[in-house]
Amino acid sequence: MGFFDRFRSKPKDVWEGAYHAEPHGYQNEEGQTILSIALSAETDTVLPQDPKRMYKIKGEDADDFRLCFVARGNVIADLPFYSCIHALSAYVQELRDPYVLLRGISEDEMRNIIEETQKQIAGRQASRGAFEKNLEFIGQESVTPETVNRVFDPEKVQLFTFEDVRFPTGSIIVSDPICYLGTDYVTYLKQIIPAGKYPVTISSVKTELLGTRIAGMKMKITEETPVSYRMADAYMYKDGFRKDAFSGFGVDAGMAAFCDERTAEAYREYNDRWHEEHPDGNFYDDHLAELFAQSYEQYPDLQREGGDFIRYTIPDTEYEMVMAATGFGDGFYSVFWGYDEKDRPAELVTLFISPDLF
Repeated sequence: MGFFDRFRSKPKDVWEGAYHAEPHGYQNEEGQTILSIALSAETDTVLPQDPKRMYKIKGEDADDFRLCFVARGNVIADLPFYSCIHALSAYVQELRDPYVLLRGISEDEMRNIIEETQKQIAGRQASRGAFEKNLEFIGQESVTPETVNRVFDPEKVQLFTFEDVRFPTGSIIVSDPICYLGTDYVTYLKQIIPAGKYPVTISSVKTELLGTRIAGMKMKITEETPVSYRMADAYMYKDGFRKDAFSGFGVDAGMAAFCDERTAEAYREYNDRWHEEHPDGNFYDDHLAELFAQSYEQYPDLQREGGDFIRYTIPDTEYEMVMAATGFGDGFYSVFWGYDEKDRPAELVTLFISPDLF
């Protein structure tokens, strides 16, 4: 070290000159405990990365965490802390767990952050409200032709049809192909249709809140127009005996499939062999995902990146099915037969999303 080195100033640690924001606790009119943290314009500020993990009041978790935006001595907004994280990320200088250092943010930048966050909050609230209403929609025990027509209305949605899908026995299954189709929990529809080939149509809807989603699936059985719809009666096998089952199907992997009973048997056999050959594998990630990705490359305007629907042929067989994402994902979805004027099945329908809500 040279003689003058001892007089040379050390680089200033930007953390030392920053304001370390500490939470202030209070109770609102509803008696909820709130922790509020202030962020002032033009001030380098150290914030906790995860205040919920770091702070408690008298040993208890707070009910809410707020970020208070201050400019020229005035509070200009008070927003949920965790809702602001994305908008603040552009102003991060450095992370030192469990804190983050933000550079001084101008008042104009702060107002942009507030506006972006408020839009995100409003979008989530609208999405949550629409989701709750959609649960009522998919939980209906009866639907009208007008309702079905709206889900498949080409003026509201985009339609894609897989022509001549094989149904070799006419015993139909609508099921989650990842979690249930290859298991003992699959349900069969009681109504039998003539064995043959039928078109299966996908309804794709573009929403402002959720982007592109699959709104429904329909199998057309005849050229007749349905005049009424009734829930499809179903059964399953338990302990070797046929038992009545709930109409509809459960979804735990965000997917649905229309297929024939014989196709389901072939699928189960192939699925079992595949898992024997790939004991640590994931059937979707390691086998199906590439097919869905190819579907997206072919039809990017009809589905989300990664793919939402495919016509799947079981390897080394002629058996096939149509798989599609179920709109909002997991849940319980109803299945309806559409009957013509002579009370004969004209189509089979399952509905995922009401386009009217979005």
